[in-house]
Amino acid sequence: MSSPQNENIMLPEELMKTTITINLGFLISILNLLTNITPRTQWKSKELYQAGTIVENLTKVIRDMEKKFNESQKNTDPQIEN
Repeated sequence: MSSPQNENIMLPEELMKTTITINLGFLISILNLLTNITPRTQWKSKELYQAGTIVENLTKVIRDMEKKFNESQKNTDPQIEN
């Protein structure tokens, strides 16, 4: 049996479109891992583009969620009136 690290995962297109719920902390961990290992890697050009796209998308998701969280906190904080 070959190592799973050397295999590309190929799934049916219908399965690839499945929506799942993922903990935001897990996405942040993936982003941090990619950010930390990128300088130590020798990427092939097609891998570099894919890795860059993943980093960009993860960053956007995390920032969007942070913005939504901050906006919801503003709406739930008690207002002090004089």
